[in-house]
Amino acid sequence: MTDQPTHHAILVGINAYPDIPLKGCVRDVLEIKTLLQRHTVPIDIKLFTATQTETGVEEDPAHWPTYNNVTAAFREVTAAAKAGDCVYIHFSGHGTRIEPVSGFSNKATGDLALALLHGQDASKVRLLGGHRFAMVLNAMVRKGLVVTLVLDCCFAASIYRLERTNVRFLPHDSETFIIEDDEPIETTEDAPSGYRDVSMQPSWLIDPNGYAVLAACGPHEEATEIVQAGVEHGALSFFLSRSLRDFGMNKRHRDIFYRLSPSFKANALEQTPALYGNKNQEFFGPHTLATTRPVIPAFRSGQSLVLQAGQAHGLREGDDFILYPSGVVDHNDALHDNTVTAWLSTLGPLTSSLQLMDGTPLKETNCVAEPQTKHCFHEFAISLSDKIAETDEWLAAFRRYSLAAYRASDNRSCLLSVEVVGNEYKIYKAGRELDNLPILQRSTASPADIAALLEHIVRYEFAKTLANNLISPSFRSSFDINITTRSREQFVPNTTVQVIQDVTNKYMFELVLQNNSARELYLHVFSLGPFWQVDNIFYGSAVIPPLDEGQGFTGRFSKKMRTEVPKEMRARGMSECKDTLKVIVTSHPTSFDVLELPKIGGLPKKPSTSGRYRSGGDGAEEWVAFNFPLRTSLPVE
Repeated sequence: MTDQPTHHAILVGINAYPDIPLKGCVRDVLEIKTLLQRHTVPIDIKLFTATQTETGVEEDPAHWPTYNNVTAAFREVTAAAKAGDCVYIHFSGHGTRIEPVSGFSNKATGDLALALLHGQDASKVRLLGGHRFAMVLNAMVRKGLVVTLVLDCCFAASIYRLERTNVRFLPHDSETFIIEDDEPIETTEDAPSGYRDVSMQPSWLIDPNGYAVLAACGPHEEATEIVQAGVEHGALSFFLSRSLRDFGMNKRHRDIFYRLSPSFKANALEQTPALYGNKNQEFFGPHTLATTRPVIPAFRSGQSLVLQAGQAHGLREGDDFILYPSGVVDHNDALHDNTVTAWLSTLGPLTSSLQLMDGTPLKETNCVAEPQTKHCFHEFAISLSDKIAETDEWLAAFRRYSLAAYRASDNRSCLLSVEVVGNEYKIYKAGRELDNLPILQRSTASPADIAALLEHIVRYEFAKTLANNLISPSFRSSFDINITTRSREQFVPNTTVQVIQDVTNKYMFELVLQNNSARELYLHVFSLGPFWQVDNIFYGSAVIPPLDEGQGFTGRFSKKMRTEVPKEMRARGMSECKDTLKVIVTSHPTSFDVLELPKIGGLPKKPSTSGRYRSGGDGAEEWVAFNFPLRTSLPVE
């Protein structure tokens, strides 16, 4: 019996739209198909394309990208694939927006819908709404499939008004469009849940650990076709194909994203690709090395080297970096064969400039920067007990982590201290022993072990205390933000939100942001938990376009969340848990990957955040960070 394939691909490319045809979509998916066929493992590929001719669609009707054909392929792959199999879905064509249809819809921007063909002659368009598509993906993820979704299409109506033929947005036409309405839509209250200490009810109902979505642009932007060597391509598909061709497919999503995202800005494209879901998931097969190093994308712009991070990310003037091609980010043997060093020469709020040391030439247009020194860590000084022998060895170990450590006898003002208590080392903050740390036996814990642990704690403290003391009044007044509980009680930042754990799995509170400005705002939300973890609870950032009733933009963003007392704490008889909800609002798209931390003693399993990297843009870079302290109690029995 022939072995069943473990890799599956569904490729959809549509040029032959009835009213607004495109030129590069079929080419996009054919190039992806060629790359997949070169992969080292056999792949079950289902290809659906529509090429326009004078007499109609060129391809055989069995391979038309119709609603029925494409959704049947989804069902077939879901039925045939086994847990652990990889599924790659690539859509290149028109996207549109429809009215929100469920409690999981994005009320600020409406729902995405993919425009598929319909009818015996493919003369109509039938929409696959985002919520319905989510149910398809959820069935795959629940079966244990590893799903990658690439969407090279538009998400917003505004861009169609530009009347450009290369824009991948199809305006809603009730006479041409058919919207599926033959299946019930799952309600918010009935949705499955699997919550962490603080979690969001995902807009697409899917466990974020099982999938990743690479999107061409945000809901307010246009996904365009570009011309390369005289032929049209979707911008996302082109840069993705080039990255996969040059560096292979056994990469994590974050590595591929770090490679392709700077290309948009370097080529003056006004669209910001975004990555949602599990960024550490392999793209299409096991990746070669699971590195946890925090790295930051950078790209060459003229004579400048732009680093896509700034003060908001913890950078300080004088920080230095190792730069290496983003294509070798997870190849240990090649990692240091093609590297250069650089230092931060100009610090900006969200982006910065690097200066290469010793005039070393940089061959790569795109690269990643690994921080070597973190001067912001010096703001969290550490005192070492005078009972610790070999203090010089300890101080040297701490310096390797950019930690500022001093002997207790130096009488320096320090946030943290390492004390000797019996046969153990203990860590204190402001005279109080820190909770939920591993036992540090003096006989086994080395200075390097203690330094690594303290580096984790300092990174956590940095995330918790991150603030901008130079906020412009105009930016702060550009939005209102609060947490609203089920009882409609509202909390502003820095006021403790007290909630009772809800055993019914319904939401417990809602984060609400109202955009009062005339430009987009970007929202990043993290949970700082009791086990020293920093999780991006959106598994991505959110963009909130300004109010525009004509386009269906409400200017209001809201997400329902809940908290729980972790089972580890309940097992110890604890009935209350304190978390911090960290909310960062920025004027430009960026990523805060560098803030994320696993639980102490754990591995960085899921995160991840969405990346949105883009340098500069119109207007000054601005940001503000807030804390919402959360206190969750178990219900009284």
